Amino acid sequence: MNESPYPNYPPNFKEVPTVAGLHRQCIVLEFRSNDRLNNIQKAMIQEKIEAVVNNFILHIPNLEYAEVVKEARFDLLLCEGLRLPRK
Repeated sequence: MNESPYPNYPPNFKEVPTVAGLHRQCIVLEFRSNDRLNNIQKAMIQEKIEAVVNNFILHIPNLEYAEVVKEARFDLLLCEGLRLPRK
């Protein structure tokens, strides 16, 4: 998996509407649990989500690319926007 910062642009970019000529849409999923999820649990969730996303690519003709991005790749602006603790 790519470990570069998401969305792969310096923080001074205010808007990235297209990437490689494709229109960009983002969806954030938030999970809440009573205790911290361990790495195995997070990997299981990620695998299931990636399977669903790959299925969308097969069945939505104009959907060309999708990626599941974990919070380790979020830049500071995205963390602040989502009200996540700073790393």
